[in-house]
Amino acid sequence: MAKRKQSPWQGDLFVADALVYTASKDALVGELLQHMKDALPPGVPMAVTEVVSVVRDPHGALVGRVRVFDGQLHTVRVRGNPHSVREYSWPDLKVPFGWDEEARSWRRYPKDADQPKPDVAPSPGERLVAAGLVDETWLRLGGDLRDPDAPEKPRSLATPLFAKVLGSGEVRLFLNFPSASGLAFVQRVEAISGLKAAWDTEEIDSPFRYRGHHAEDLTTDAGWESLAATLEHTTSDYVAMYAARAAIEGRLAIANARSLMDAAGVPEPESPGREAAIARLQVQASGQVMPVVEDAWAVIHAAEDGLIKPGGWANGYQIPATLTEAGRVRFGLAPKRQLKALQNSSASRVRPNAR
Repeated sequence: MAKRKQSPWQGDLFVADALVYTASKDALVGELLQHMKDALPPGVPMAVTEVVSVVRDPHGALVGRVRVFDGQLHTVRVRGNPHSVREYSWPDLKVPFGWDEEARSWRRYPKDADQPKPDVAPSPGERLVAAGLVDETWLRLGGDLRDPDAPEKPRSLATPLFAKVLGSGEVRLFLNFPSASGLAFVQRVEAISGLKAAWDTEEIDSPFRYRGHHAEDLTTDAGWESLAATLEHTTSDYVAMYAARAAIEGRLAIANARSLMDAAGVPEPESPGREAAIARLQVQASGQVMPVVEDAWAVIHAAEDGLIKPGGWANGYQIPATLTEAGRVRFGLAPKRQLKALQNSSASRVRPNAR
């Protein structure tokens, strides 16, 4: 005769296999039900209404035959140590079932697509991808985030921050330069991702790279006023260096270079420092001035004193900066007309090859 067991978890559970129902079987039933109860969220009743049989297989797993809420029989398998996390599976389950929170009942889900999806908030990285700010591959590579509304240059404002996936899978945001935190695009990325972008010199390859880009990209006749208005994104040393190179190459007029240096607060040297700075300009015997100087005041003073002629562009080719006649004298080079005469004289003394 079948025996009823009073369960503290689910009311009356009917144990159908009464002929083999013993104290040891009772312990196995209790262990099985305890695990099934522990696997459920609070307030959700068990789907099992009847335990038909339960055994422990040679591998130590509990294997039970149970009847569920809609009368169907299923095999349930529980693996693992009772005192640790255990694996819970239904080997012969063809049509899955689940708890319908809205109906407050168990139900079958014929199609996986019909099953309710857990309400899991998207990760910061997923939010960035969904917003179109980065793709998954670029995110994993730790690439810069591009402001779609900003021009390509200056590069500092076009890509003011980057996202990085740490070894733990956590996504972090880092600034490419400290003052980028005040940019509207950075604040938009922070709002979308829920993260705060940090300035961390340990996480960026070259902490000064983008501050240098900002000065380099804007030291032109068209951009110097924008640079003067956004000096917080660079340093005065970068302004002096890139203004010097741009002025020598003819991309920045001497008058504009002077205005930019004044705006950046770079002090103008007096004599004899002025002459010493000019003397450090690198010139070749041909009179070409090399664009490797880091002091824009030296270039400005040399040009204003008539010692150099800045370069420029013609027919798509760059024309290098050169010394004027006064500049050749200042740097101890022969006057250009004398150099030309020496070259002609040397050419006339060259003997033709003997036949």
